[in-house]
Amino acid sequence: MSRCPQCGAPEVDASTPSTVYSCGSSDYDQRPGTFRRRCAMSKELDEKWAELVANGRAKWMPGMRAIDSDGQAARVVQATGAAVLEDKESRSGFRSPTCPDWSDDATLGALLGQVRERWNDPYMVAEFWRGPRIWTCKSGRVHFVGVHGPRGKTEAAALLAALEAAP
Repeated sequence: MSRCPQCGAPEVDASTPSTVYSCGSSDYDQRPGTFRRRCAMSKELDEKWAELVANGRAKWMPGMRAIDSDGQAARVVQATGAAVLEDKESRSGFRSPTCPDWSDDATLGALLGQVRERWNDPYMVAEFWRGPRIWTCKSGRVHFVGVHGPRGKTEAAALLAALEAAP
């Protein structure tokens, strides 16, 4: 499985000759000159995350991978009040996470857990729709027709949309 050459996001399954990454970027069968970058979307995600945390609709959770103000990545080891990150080299705690690492599987899992909790639906999932090439959150309890549920260009964007739209 390959990763986005720009941000390292993993490849997602898509029935197309293009290689599609979870960040939304793609390239045609990994051929030179065909790369379409969508990683820049992470700025929009970072802003949406900050808004959702500020209004109490999302929260940092232990195990999430965060990026601190210096651009260094670390795991959240404690999430009471301000998140505490663990520095890999010194193993010392430090504060000031700026945003989640949107390509990290554990972070996406923590977001999915929050979506399920907020919607009170243990069966809610994020699903990639090949036709419109969009991610949508699908609920076992609330019927969304087609891709009309919370959605986004990436899995992370769809999960944040679901947190924002939660009752």
